[in-house]
Amino acid sequence: QHYQLDQQVFFEVISNSSGNSVLFQRNYLRMVAGDFVPDFSLALMRKDVALAADLTGDIPQPLPVISLVADTYARAGAFDQEDCRAIIKVLD
Repeated sequence: QHYQLDQQVFFEVISNSSGNSVLFQRNYLRMVAGDFVPDFSLALMRKDVALAADLTGDIPQPLPVISLVADTYARAGAFDQEDCRAIIKVLD
């Protein structure tokens, strides 16, 4: 289900809660504005996520979120030259 949220209210709520972080502050408003000029390319992030997923291969019950994240980044290959924030494009 897709929810329509006021982006500024959402930003303020997260900024003033335990969900706040340096990465959230640096990236959220740029994502909303459609700014995907690369600081760290999606291709590099996809590689790192794939490496992390590979490391779970020997774990009997790996965290399901790892494969979900790896699958999501794999679907985002068309945006490899953009910033890793471009992952939002496959989540819309």
